[in-house]
Amino acid sequence: MSLRNVFERFCKKREEIREYNIRGITVCATPEDKKNAEELFNALASVPSGREALHDMARHKASLYFENLSESTAACLRPETDSIVLRKSSDVPSMCFNLVHEARHLRQWHGGRKKIEMQNLDLASRLMVVRATEADAQTQALQACLEWKAQGNAAPMERFEKRYQPIVNGFNKNRSLSDAFKGWYDDELNGAIYEHNLCTAPGLSNLTDDPEKEPFVSLRASDIAEFCGGDRINGFEEFLNGPKARQIHLMTKTAAEIRDDVSASKGAPRDPSLGNLPLRDLKSNRFARMAADLLILKAQEAFSPARTKDPVKKAVLKALTFTVDAVERLNRAEIRGMTDTKAAADLQNGKKRVQTAAAQKPIKAFFSAYFSLRNR
Repeated sequence: MSLRNVFERFCKKREEIREYNIRGITVCATPEDKKNAEELFNALASVPSGREALHDMARHKASLYFENLSESTAACLRPETDSIVLRKSSDVPSMCFNLVHEARHLRQWHGGRKKIEMQNLDLASRLMVVRATEADAQTQALQACLEWKAQGNAAPMERFEKRYQPIVNGFNKNRSLSDAFKGWYDDELNGAIYEHNLCTAPGLSNLTDDPEKEPFVSLRASDIAEFCGGDRINGFEEFLNGPKARQIHLMTKTAAEIRDDVSASKGAPRDPSLGNLPLRDLKSNRFARMAADLLILKAQEAFSPARTKDPVKKAVLKALTFTVDAVERLNRAEIRGMTDTKAAADLQNGKKRVQTAAAQKPIKAFFSAYFSLRNR
């Protein structure tokens, strides 16, 4: 194929994306995706939860896009532009509940989350907001699936059940949306992904940069109840203050403590919530063990020293690799019901090594790395 033909085909493909107004909502799509959008909107308009989603999108002037998202991301909200993105390759029944989910996030954002996210939240508060908003959005998606099923359209519910069994199990206890919300917290692997993406990854990235020096803000459960569906959850505040909603993995807590130590050494305030977050039990929960392994794997991939040639960053990543290894050994010991004093000592040593490496100047880091290699 000639370069000209390639260019013409590329331009033609780009030109296929157009802007449509469907039910008062801006849809940016190809003609083929427009048909999916129309089918999607018709399905949402047929049930109360779907109509609520369409109303919220129109009220906040949201735009809908269809893109080639990764297999692990079915949909997302880009709050800075009020844009909802659906994965092009998804089938329409899956798009139905994913759009309801993201429209719920849109409502949360404009209902109070935007204002809260502008503050320097401590880790416990950040986790509470992320988890509660996800549980609320997924509960709304489940409600829509139940409404479609009652109409005779079982396809969305079949796909939802297959992918999100823990929240469905919660609902089935008493046919209660309140129990569905709480069931979201039983999804160990999904919860681990959120811990990594929203806590570990951003917490350990850019440790050499200047930290945020604003005072930390600690939230109460009542502060987020209004935009997290607190009115439909029995014992909302008590549940969010309990261990099930607050517990975190050792990898997550270690990342937060490293970030806290490095930031404090540069004049930033300490996170007051770190000492009050309970650790997730691994011995009695095989799914929690799988989640712990997933967090270790993601940390090893994200912070491999091979990712950079910068001497300061490489020194930080080497220290992080040492620390992640200690966390993995401590997890293994807990699963066996044992104590690994060597791993515990290495964990503390590793955190100190990260702090020292993050404070190094480029020249010093270069010579440290040089002599480290010579002494192997």
